[in-house]
Amino acid sequence: MPELEQLGIKELFDGIFISSTKGCKKPEQKFFEMLFEQYDLEKDTCLMIGNDENTDIFGANQVGIDSFYIHSNLSPEWTGTIKSTYHLEKMDLPYLTRCLI
Repeated sequence: MPELEQLGIKELFDGIFISSTKGCKKPEQKFFEMLFEQYDLEKDTCLMIGNDENTDIFGANQVGIDSFYIHSNLSPEWTGTIKSTYHLEKMDLPYLTRCLI
């Protein structure tokens, strides 16, 4: 949440689901299933945005939703073994904002 607030993009989201408050963690399918149920989401309208290929991108791939990997200073080393739908080598807030709107 602090990152979203710092970047000024928190208001671009209808809801934010943080694994540390849900009793399960990404990439567990249960995490994503809880998310789909709570917000009554259809998988084909979802996009997982994350900075970790092993939790965020792998989890999205497991449940069949698109993913947007953004490499940040907090990201583990990118191996490229797990493919994301979209990929940014470094944070580009204007580009990300255009993609989300």
